Amino acid sequence: MSFKTRSLPFSMLEHPADPRQKHLYQSWRNDDLSSAIMRCPEDLLILTIDRETGLPVELYKGSNSLAAKVLGKRWQTDFADSSGSDDILRAYEASRFGEPTFQYVSHQGMRAGRKFDVSYERLVLPFKIGGGVQQFVTLSTLVSFELQPTDGRSPDNGLFPCRKANSRILLGTEEPASSERREFVSSSEL
Repeated sequence: MSFKTRSLPFSMLEHPADPRQKHLYQSWRNDDLSSAIMRCPEDLLILTIDRETGLPVELYKGSNSLAAKVLGKRWQTDFADSSGSDDILRAYEASRFGEPTFQYVSHQGMRAGRKFDVSYERLVLPFKIGGGVQQFVTLSTLVSFELQPTDGRSPDNGLFPCRKANSRILLGTEEPASSERREFVSSSEL
């Protein structure tokens, strides 16, 4: 299992693949992140970092968040065992000092004994609540998700590669030459 990250310029948020990212970022810049969180809580992941282990601790996971729909229930355990997780933690470290991060993340993992590849754009914003507890609000927008079929012979098993068509990163790449069946689906269908 592994993570790879690439920083994205915040200027991409002017015309984002997901308009919620732009709204969340602008609200953060205007010191109004609390009200923006209330507009789309089901899409967000709110974390803190455990001071002893240095690992993310989930405080809230919205039912439509990428962590809930794609990464699975054990994502925190899987995260600790993944190569490249230090790159992910650097985004939280920057946010701990008040700096937002916007990244393109690709992750290879396992779910129910099957390999998957997921790519997403991730906006991480620092957020403090009463008492000064540092938290991070994360909105991740799915770019692509591919799940290894349970049966390599049957494309009708309902689990084959899918891509979110409106991502500028995805649209800037070529599809691999393959005889695999591909369908375009929205992230809500995952």
